[in-house]
Amino acid sequence: MLSRFWYFVVAALVGVGIAAAFVAQGSLNQLHTTRLEEQLVRDRAELELWLRYDARVRVDAIAPMAANADVRGALREASARRTAAVASRLRNRLSRTLVTLNNQLEEGAGQLVLAVDRAGTIIAQLGGGDAPPAGAGGGRFPVVRRALTGYVGDDLWVYNEAAYRIAARPVVDGGQYVGAIVHGMALNGTLAQRLARRIPGASLGFFRGAQLLASYAPTVAGAPGGPELEAVLPSALADEALGEGATAPAPVGERAQGVVSYLTGSAAHARVGYVIARPTTSVASPLALFSEAPESAMDAVSWPLVVGLPLLLALLGLLLTFVERDRPLAGWKRAVAGRHSGGATRIDEGRQRGPFRRLAADLHA
Repeated sequence: MLSRFWYFVVAALVGVGIAAAFVAQGSLNQLHTTRLEEQLVRDRAELELWLRYDARVRVDAIAPMAANADVRGALREASARRTAAVASRLRNRLSRTLVTLNNQLEEGAGQLVLAVDRAGTIIAQLGGGDAPPAGAGGGRFPVVRRALTGYVGDDLWVYNEAAYRIAARPVVDGGQYVGAIVHGMALNGTLAQRLARRIPGASLGFFRGAQLLASYAPTVAGAPGGPELEAVLPSALADEALGEGATAPAPVGERAQGVVSYLTGSAAHARVGYVIARPTTSVASPLALFSEAPESAMDAVSWPLVVGLPLLLALLGLLLTFVERDRPLAGWKRAVAGRHSGGATRIDEGRQRGPFRRLAADLHA
């Protein structure tokens, strides 16, 4: 009876161990999910800070453009009355100067550079698609209006169907504001890569509506690429939480989670924003707990207890088996041997244990 009870105890311990392994697996996966969601929140905060920092850096970088004597002279002349011939001459001269100054920025060279006069009229343009018609103005943009009154600033534009991060700086000549320089960097793969490297391990993509404009995926196992990032945009754009800041962490592809947010600026109504995603980390099975556990966790295991306790239980089981089965069997063998040799005519039923007592009674009967 003791050995049978011991079988139940051992089976119960095995069941508890299996349940504990599954609980540990589920708890660890839940912990990984919670940490991933917290990391995505931090990634978004860091990206916003890097975007603001990038804007400040570009505002400072274009200071030589705004201080250039040729730029100041051209915008001063453009702000005065002028004929169409004068405007054309200024545009050509100022464009050549802006090309030279923009190239000097090297990696910070803008894909869109505008020079506007005191009235906000675009005098010269580099990049940005088709050139504006004569007399076109940019003074209605808030960042340009602020620059024309002496303030530096940054913004987000959709200009000729392309999205740009904008930095603007006033141009001062003779103590008067004679115009402004507007510097734009396109939301392209280069910008996505540069910003994503500042939040290591995360995939980053810029979008306009349901279209992904640019993306970058790090060389990390499970990191989602452009197609996976673009696939989440339709559902994210329908999420009311997006208009309040950002969506909650949601699956991206099969092995990642991400958040979607709009960029702040004048182009917010055009649904321009970004998506950040990271691969999920999960334990596939309870057995994987051992292979994926860090060395520090394995070193913390009390191996004498892990090895000694099962060995002690095994010895106790053997002892119970010996007490319950082997000793009664040995007594029965001695009794049968004594009767066979003629030393006794009966087997003493009282000295037998367990089923052997019944067997002796049946034999006598």
